[in-house]
Amino acid sequence: PRSSFLTPHGGNTGVITTAIQLVDTALKAREYVKDFVNAPHEQRQLFSEMDTLRPLLGELQKRVLAHPSQNSFQQMTAPLNKFKTTMEDFTEKLKPADGRWSKFSKQVAWTLWNKKEAKEYLEEFERIKLLLNTWLVLDIWDFGQHQQQDTNQIFQSINDVVQEQQQSQSRMVNLVKDVARQGFDEHDKLIEWLSPLNFFPRQAEILSSRQPGTGEWLLEDDHFKAWKSGLGGTLWCHGIPGAGKTVLASIVVDHLRTEFQARDIGVACIYLNHKETEMQSPSNLLASLWRQLVFSKPISPTISTLYAQHHEERTRPILNEIQSHLASAVAEHSKVYIIVDALDEYPEDRRSILLESLAKIQPTVNLMLTSRPHISISVPTARVLEIRATESDIRSFVEKQIQGSSRLSKHITARPEFKDEIENKLVNNVDGMFLLAKLHMESLTTKNTIRALRDALNNMPKDLEHTYNEAMERIDRQSEDDRNIAHLVLIWISNAKRPLSIAELQEALAIEPGDTTFDSDNILDVDIMLSVCAGLVTVDQTDHITRLVHYTAQQYLDSVQASQFPQAQVDITRTCLAYLSFEMFRNLRRFPLVLVQKHPFLLYAAEYCLLHASGIPELTLESMILAFLKQDFYRFYQFRWGQEAYHRGKGSLTASAPKIWIAAAFNLCTITSNLLLEDASELNQVLGVASKFGALDVVRLLVNAGADKLSPALVDASEAGYDEILRILIDSGADLDEEYYGKSALSAACHEKHVSTARMLIENGADVNWEPHGGASADPESGFSNLPLLRRYPPKVYHVPKSPLCAASATGSETLVLLLIASGASVKNSPALREAAKNGHEIIARILLENGANVDHGALEDAARVGHLGIVKLLIYNALNINMTTALDVASFHGHWDVVRELMENGHLDLREGGGKALMAASYNGEEVIVSLLINRGVNVNVQLNGRNWVQFTSAMGNVNNRFAPAPWLDEYGQGGCSALQVSSFMGQEAIAKLLIKHGANLDIDGDLYGTPLQAAVKAGHEAVVEILLDNGADVNFAGYVSQPALQIAVALGNEKMVRLLLDRGASVQAQDYNDALRASVQPGLEEMVRFLVEKGADVNTQTAARGAKEIAELLIEKGAEINQQGGFYGTALQATAMEGHENIVRLLLENGADMNLRGGPYGSALQAASMGGHENIVRLLETAAGMSTEEN
Repeated sequence: PRSSFLTPHGGNTGVITTAIQLVDTALKAREYVKDFVNAPHEQRQLFSEMDTLRPLLGELQKRVLAHPSQNSFQQMTAPLNKFKTTMEDFTEKLKPADGRWSKFSKQVAWTLWNKKEAKEYLEEFERIKLLLNTWLVLDIWDFGQHQQQDTNQIFQSINDVVQEQQQSQSRMVNLVKDVARQGFDEHDKLIEWLSPLNFFPRQAEILSSRQPGTGEWLLEDDHFKAWKSGLGGTLWCHGIPGAGKTVLASIVVDHLRTEFQARDIGVACIYLNHKETEMQSPSNLLASLWRQLVFSKPISPTISTLYAQHHEERTRPILNEIQSHLASAVAEHSKVYIIVDALDEYPEDRRSILLESLAKIQPTVNLMLTSRPHISISVPTARVLEIRATESDIRSFVEKQIQGSSRLSKHITARPEFKDEIENKLVNNVDGMFLLAKLHMESLTTKNTIRALRDALNNMPKDLEHTYNEAMERIDRQSEDDRNIAHLVLIWISNAKRPLSIAELQEALAIEPGDTTFDSDNILDVDIMLSVCAGLVTVDQTDHITRLVHYTAQQYLDSVQASQFPQAQVDITRTCLAYLSFEMFRNLRRFPLVLVQKHPFLLYAAEYCLLHASGIPELTLESMILAFLKQDFYRFYQFRWGQEAYHRGKGSLTASAPKIWIAAAFNLCTITSNLLLEDASELNQVLGVASKFGALDVVRLLVNAGADKLSPALVDASEAGYDEILRILIDSGADLDEEYYGKSALSAACHEKHVSTARMLIENGADVNWEPHGGASADPESGFSNLPLLRRYPPKVYHVPKSPLCAASATGSETLVLLLIASGASVKNSPALREAAKNGHEIIARILLENGANVDHGALEDAARVGHLGIVKLLIYNALNINMTTALDVASFHGHWDVVRELMENGHLDLREGGGKALMAASYNGEEVIVSLLINRGVNVNVQLNGRNWVQFTSAMGNVNNRFAPAPWLDEYGQGGCSALQVSSFMGQEAIAKLLIKHGANLDIDGDLYGTPLQAAVKAGHEAVVEILLDNGADVNFAGYVSQPALQIAVALGNEKMVRLLLDRGASVQAQDYNDALRASVQPGLEEMVRFLVEKGADVNTQTAARGAKEIAELLIEKGAEINQQGGFYGTALQATAMEGHENIVRLLLENGADMNLRGGPYGSALQAASMGGHENIVRLLETAAGMSTEEN
């Protein structure tokens, strides 16, 4: 009977037979390769692994049939059965819905497979392949038959081998881990560079404040469930201030991450904060989403490229670049959830940019927004859900607070009925506002008697304002010390330009008026700081940031500051300036890191002291501020920003700028006015600085003082979106359409997507059809080319000047494009469509086409370049009589197979005549799918493109990879340049080369750029391609245009491995009609190559000693080379070395009998050759050898 592997339990089909049938079934899918063009790399690799497994299984089956032995194979049962199960699952996934392979292309959706699943299949295939190889290599069956060894011992040897391999693999894994560990720093550097915002700690901190069990109502809500289960929807959760929206957002994030952590579903969040608006730019927020979606994944090489580009230019990625990388990260997931909290705290202009950007990636993104109800969100299909604290959640919160308060617990123990009374009172009082419940409980926990508690309950305010008033009253009833501490804490936190860490706040509070040095004994304990503030202040336990309890607390403190803390900014400014004047900071340049680590407040004080000084502090502290500008500003500037410019908004400034410019940039109106009295000559330049930095008071001052160059300032203000400054300049008569550095005010506003700014300009008469007159412009740096900024690099190109419509189309602002068109912007012949196409803005392209835009080949090519299929389809549908061939070439080069297919199917292309460049482009970059598509559509695989044209094309694509770059004489030959096989051979594209050869590519096709395919592969050092070509019949000795057979090229490059390969495959070391291999090898450093070739039979009597390697010349003489042999270009070896200037070889040849009187070649004699070459020492050497004087010569 057969082994149980063939007929287990008497069945008709054995494990091995079944496994082979399953592999064959899976491989059948490749017959429909054109239908698998969208398969990711990992999934295509699965079929490659099965190619390897199929013969191994066949060999195993053959040996089992030849030597059936039940006991010998018993231990193989489990892994083979597991493999069979894996293959059954694999083929089931491949099987079309109707079970018929004829409709395979319409049934299979590769997107149903994720990378993790594909990786699991690959690991199982590799495991069984390892075992099969082990079994077959040991040849257990034959070995057992002939040696009669114990079967268990044999399998023990297998296990030993496998164990050894596993140990080896473990060592390799450890090695990889070591290498990976070295790469972590680079990984983190790129993450931090692209995304300076990190919301992971904020999410953890907010979630930690949740009372267990609260918020569950939202997860069970029908609107939420429908949003969660859908694809691409928006859920807008609005609610009154303090309703608990932020905590609910964190609950949703945690819920989604927990549920989908094992699947390819991404979850990312944004927590907006009015205090961090400058850092939370739209670009930074989108980058933070990217950061969360690529968390713990390898960084794409494109990010490294982006970093290198911007690092060199000292720039930051623009919005479109970040949006593109975010879209790529989204595309790696089957679904993505994005939660944006506190949208009402974000400025309106930035809010519109953020929402527009999110809308562009939303087809597979579920978006959840939280805000107050008063803002408008233009998402008509959004589900709307009101957020209110539920009664059960408030009761849970109150119960937890009672348990955590020793005073309340004692009161409840004494009067148990008080628990229900507190809960009922709060539920009725707070009206769905969690924040109010929190503030009331903060008050109740301070009551010492039951009577005081009852009074507090009966007199609880029912709104936030009165609740905050009550909290301030409690603060004021404290001792003087505690009251002063509370006031200082609230002043600093509410007025800080960014959130302060607890260490920064502690150090700031430790500085008292009159201090000349820092006293660490004056540091306050954080618990004391919190306890005296009546619950209005919190500290994040994750990142140790101090915050007010709620955004409404900030609004309240802002409203009472003028009455309660009128000197707040004066006190802060005085503290910062006094602190920076401490003697310990005189050594900043020597010990910056030590001082920052020891004094955390230093960074804040250095960066923000002058921002706090604007306004009232100038009147009180003018002399102190001026002294800082004159004496300390430069030192602290160098410490804070080094050699880089200080940036804020669109402003850019260095320490070398005049004091008046610094004062203007920081909106120091009084000081600027006083400095103008000293020198008013820079009035207009100072206006430009103030406009760039948004210094409203200084702009008003300068305009009133007579500044008259208003248009440059208008462009600067428009670009930065400072509408109030814009109004002042417009009312003062600024020319709205004057060009400044390639921009008008309106085009600058559109370029930066400032909708309100653009609307104001249009309403005041700005020309919506304005066109620039110049070319690309350099960044003016704060508006003035002579601004004394430290410039370490040449001016970067700021942007190609564009009309307002082009600028709006390039940035993808639907609102601006519609506004401009409605205001009369001309669409028909505008390049705006091309701007929309190249930046992938399909909605904008559609709007422009609907309003009469003409489709030209440029727009189609740009869309094809970025691979935006939707825009390509749109343009093809609307195109009239345009050449689409170049678009096909561009899409093929960049690997956009879907665009290629669309162009072939609907682009009215004659591929037999015009598909050659596309085939070469796809071959160049290894786009196997596209090559297959083009060949299947009839493109001639042997079509050749002129070499110069090909180089120009690859250069235009931004992918120049010509190590053997052609000279300007390329197209003088007129006998063809290069074909797809030549290109793929040079680029080392093995699969492409095989595919082209299979479809009839000429193996010896010649050209003036790469030579033959074999020569191209040898030049580039691709041994595998060389073997493919030779296996299929390429002529190893063909020379062609380059007059060098492959062997001579390999020798000249010093590629010994390639030389051996070519010699093994029949290359001749003796060449006729062209330079031979030995001559090519005679150059410094190739002595071993010469010896090798001589041993292979190369003729040593050739003219090979002229290349400057004395050791080679000695070797050739030793092997019997004829010293005075005549021939070749120079005539003799002596003439050649004399002309080349190799004095040591000339001397060697003379010592070995070289005849210097032999004539021939272009120079006549060796002496004349040395003279023509200008080699005076060799001339004297030859004169001495000839016995003549220089005069005789």
